[in-house]
Amino acid sequence: MKREGKPEHLRSDKGPEFIAYAVKDWLDDMKVKTIYITPGSPWEQGHIESFHDKFRDECLNRELFGSLKVARVIVEQWRKEYNQQRPHSSLGYSSPDEYAAVCNRRFQSGSALFPSPIAENKRTRQITNNPAELDF
Repeated sequence: MKREGKPEHLRSDKGPEFIAYAVKDWLDDMKVKTIYITPGSPWEQGHIESFHDKFRDECLNRELFGSLKVARVIVEQWRKEYNQQRPHSSLGYSSPDEYAAVCNRRFQSGSALFPSPIAENKRTRQITNNPAELDF
């Protein structure tokens, strides 16, 4: 909120992982509404449900956390790998950081109003908007 501004609302489910009364109280203090998805309807928030599955399978279920400090270090390492290195199929097999860099360049150049496909050259692993640069 400090960096991007206050949203009108945050959406979440009411699952046991998300019972956080302190967060709810803080959101109320910030005048941010909480919108809950319909119970038993994970498709209403498919991206986060997919993320939670990956986070649980790839991090939480594979690690034994000896302390809160160890958990913070391991989760932070996983978060960095997920956002900075790991290719995401929904982003043309680029990492979120690579995809954001392409989007930022397009936005700054003014071409964001007329988006072109983003693809990756499989040989060089470079992200491109120019199909002529692709190596199939």
